[in-house]
Amino acid sequence: MKYAVIIDAGSSGSRAFVYSWPDVLSYKSNLGPDSVLNNALLPIETSKDWVNRIQPGISSFQGDTRSIWKKHLKPLLKNALKIVPKDQISETPIYFLATAGLRLLPKEDQTQILSQVCRYLQRKTNFLVPECSSHVTMIDGETEGLYGWLGLNYLVHYSIAKKWDSFEDTYGFLDMGGASAQLAFLADRETHKDLAASIHDIRVRTAAGNPVDWNVYVTTWLGHGANQAHNRLRKQIIGALTPEELKSSESDSVVAVDPCLPVGATDITTIDEQEYTFYGSGDFASCEALTTALLNENSHCTEGHACLFESVSSNDFSLEGQKFVGVSEYWYTLQDLFSTNGKFDYAHLEPKVRELCSGDWANIQSSLERGELLKGGDTPFNEHEIKQACFKSAWVLTVLRKGLNFALNTENPSLHHNFQDTFQSAIDIDGTEISWTLGRAVLYASSQIPPSSGTEHLDVGYSDSNSQFINGGEMFNSKELKIMTLTKSYTHAGYMSAYFMLFTLIMILIFCLKVRHTKAAISVGNKIKRWCQILYRKFRTYTEQRKHRNTADSIGYGYSYPHAGIPLNNTIVNDSLEELAQSRARSTSRPPTRTPSRVGSRINIKSTVVEP
Repeated sequence: MKYAVIIDAGSSGSRAFVYSWPDVLSYKSNLGPDSVLNNALLPIETSKDWVNRIQPGISSFQGDTRSIWKKHLKPLLKNALKIVPKDQISETPIYFLATAGLRLLPKEDQTQILSQVCRYLQRKTNFLVPECSSHVTMIDGETEGLYGWLGLNYLVHYSIAKKWDSFEDTYGFLDMGGASAQLAFLADRETHKDLAASIHDIRVRTAAGNPVDWNVYVTTWLGHGANQAHNRLRKQIIGALTPEELKSSESDSVVAVDPCLPVGATDITTIDEQEYTFYGSGDFASCEALTTALLNENSHCTEGHACLFESVSSNDFSLEGQKFVGVSEYWYTLQDLFSTNGKFDYAHLEPKVRELCSGDWANIQSSLERGELLKGGDTPFNEHEIKQACFKSAWVLTVLRKGLNFALNTENPSLHHNFQDTFQSAIDIDGTEISWTLGRAVLYASSQIPPSSGTEHLDVGYSDSNSQFINGGEMFNSKELKIMTLTKSYTHAGYMSAYFMLFTLIMILIFCLKVRHTKAAISVGNKIKRWCQILYRKFRTYTEQRKHRNTADSIGYGYSYPHAGIPLNNTIVNDSLEELAQSRARSTSRPPTRTPSRVGSRINIKSTVVEP
């Protein structure tokens, strides 16, 4: 089996997922040339026990990056180190992919956090991290939505048919986290010419090595996640206060009425360094009006021109006739409160949300204390969660009904998870959690399959928001993996030896100072200084050589690294190739012959899409 560790570094916490798939050569050998599974994607496995969670999110280490390993990464990876066999850790890729939470921080803080994460992963673990730029990075909302679309469709098809080989039949993907929301569905470039900038190409390979291409429309709305939307609503309420109301409070806290809080509930929070006390009025009609206003807060649509979220015109495309599955808040909010089991019946839910919002807080508190309010029927709510419940449920209903204009027909309700409804929510399929991390694993596993004859130029990957092609993963042979592992081991041993030598010299210096042997102390001090200078120069030389050798090897061995769409500096490439040629000329062993691949060039995908 082969493994990959994908970390979802979200706004409220990080989750480390472990995925596995069969060795490609062994799998194809066992299938035989006539098996129908040759035309399907590789089977990827995971388990509920293969997921580890930690809070708070990585963005909370802003200004305290030195604590990331001890307080975040080390406990997060504890489970993965138990699952992945020790002899396979060095060839198991790890991806640390940060989402909306980190996107809200200043650029400088983003860079510091990601740099420290990569440094720790490379120095303190043996997982495969050949480069930081693709393995430890911040992904945009479009990429998150694209991964989610691929992961969802993989799970749905394996749930129904135990394989995915009907590639034209797909489902739309809806995700709402704490900070952002995503929408992704199959789109035809010819039909949706106005949306061309948001249509992404994505390619995988079947077990036989044949390419499969899709065009997927993806859009993201930062600030429309449940938590950020709630913050925006509170700011909207504050912005409507008169100067007299802002100054009327006798205390330091400004008092405001929140229609999305139950009657009599109070919620004290700090916004922009000012404390506010919100009193609940339980007015669902006003709450619904505020959430509707949030949808198009920054809209530039003209009057009479229908819009979905923000300025996305509903005339550009129609969701009618497509099937969508919603995850994250689309599931948790409605399931925790109303035990919907994924069914979305607006006519049934709207009165329940209205009743929740208009409830008396004293009665709700009594029910909380008696343990009568349970999430999904089994886990007790806490006070903070139940205070947010009215807004979250109203927000989800508004997004689906007014933001996405779903035509919800409840006359013929279907069974749970038959994937025939226009919209339904889910947390997992057959016990496997629906997560965009699975989509990333599908891409990586697919990239390890050798291409079929005549398709060598069609790499596995996708086009990002800048229309550059991003490779699905690296492909290393066993010899290269062994060299990388040994190099890492020797580098670690070198660091330990250097630390020990420095420690010894410092102890000698301290001894000389204690016995007041001034000349000896000066001599030892000068030796320490000279030795540190030599070590520093050697380290700089080693770093530069490794950077150039990685570039040269990726060209000479014919392997394109992720982000191959980013042009390389020609001088570096030429120097690296010259260094590689000299190195191989000195080598006594004959190197493997490989066909150079295109590195640093943009790859255009020609895709054929059949509407489901």
